[in-house]
Amino acid sequence: MMSLRASLLSGTTLIILLAGACQEPTRRLNAPPQGASNAPHPMQNDLNYMVDNALLEDMCVSDIHFVPHTNQINSLGARRLNRYAELLLNIGGTIHYDTSERDEGLVDSRLETMREFLADAGADLSKVEVVPGLPRGRQTRATKAIQTMEKDASGGGSPSADQPMFP
Repeated sequence: MMSLRASLLSGTTLIILLAGACQEPTRRLNAPPQGASNAPHPMQNDLNYMVDNALLEDMCVSDIHFVPHTNQINSLGARRLNRYAELLLNIGGTIHYDTSERDEGLVDSRLETMREFLADAGADLSKVEVVPGLPRGRQTRATKAIQTMEKDASGGGSPSADQPMFP
């Protein structure tokens, strides 16, 4: 019985010490362009540049950036398009709309909505184009993907070190 009291007392003491030691506010890695923070993380600026570079490599908007079954851009899409408008202001580029939507009218309407949004956000539509298509990022060649699938199906395992998956 005494060991139970000692365990409860030491457990309670530990909880009180941890609660007192963990009072510093958390630092945010996702401050601007995603939002402001009074406690920015020291790596915040580095990560923002990495995210911007990834966005420029990808240059894509997809169905998840719209309210389902509508041409209305959701908050995720608004943040992404606002950032594209800012990043492409001087350099221009082509933003691809990657969709699995089969309704051509909805796809066309979403493309037009994106163009209007970008124009309202300050993008120069003579430099920025919005077209349907796949992301521009790093891709696997179809022949290599088929070989890998066949090898996996036959029990051959994954590609060897001398046969990289990406070109």
